[in-house]
Amino acid sequence: MTTTRPHWIIIPGAGGVGLTWKAIAEKLDAVITPIPFADSVTEIAEGIAAQLPEHDGPHYIIGASSGAMVALELARLVRVDGCLFTASGFGIEVGDRLLRWLADDPPGIHTKIAKIGLADDGADRDKLDAVVADYDACGAELHVSQLSAIAHYRPDSGVRRPFSFVLWGDHDRSIPFEAHRVLAMECGGALVPLENCGHLVHVDRPDAVVAWARRLEALTTR
Repeated sequence: MTTTRPHWIIIPGAGGVGLTWKAIAEKLDAVITPIPFADSVTEIAEGIAAQLPEHDGPHYIIGASSGAMVALELARLVRVDGCLFTASGFGIEVGDRLLRWLADDPPGIHTKIAKIGLADDGADRDKLDAVVADYDACGAELHVSQLSAIAHYRPDSGVRRPFSFVLWGDHDRSIPFEAHRVLAMECGGALVPLENCGHLVHVDRPDAVVAWARRLEALTTR
């Protein structure tokens, strides 16, 4: 069994630059890698792969929502021993109406999106403000670019993938339960339901994310 510390990569979901992932990243000694401007998920994954430092231990990826799609492609380019996915499916549907709304960037849009993503509809003001700040830091142009790339991405079925846990929040209003189940099945992994948790799993239940990341290490580190 290796004694090398696992190398964690966190790929946040579309709309964020990873500010809300900082506490989790510190606990896992992880590198936060937001989705950059690019025309396709393949191009995004290739860019991230090119920037990864050489590492003699296992790689682990946390992919949140759209970030999970990037993780699927990244796992085809570099060694990945396990993935932890949150709030995602095997492909994500992105409507033109949503893209137009994001591009228009009306006042209060980030607060509305944040409330939809949280289990308590933003009742916890500290959590709400943290999510809004992350969306503000990303901005409309990058958010639309990220989701446009995701909208055109369809992962290949039947490809051998790293063992994965898929965390599903029981208050997720963005990605249905069935989509989470299919992702877990395609990765030969396990679906993990989380109570009182919305689409922003890492904000609603950060301790659960860390705990399941540690379980993934224990199961897969050689």
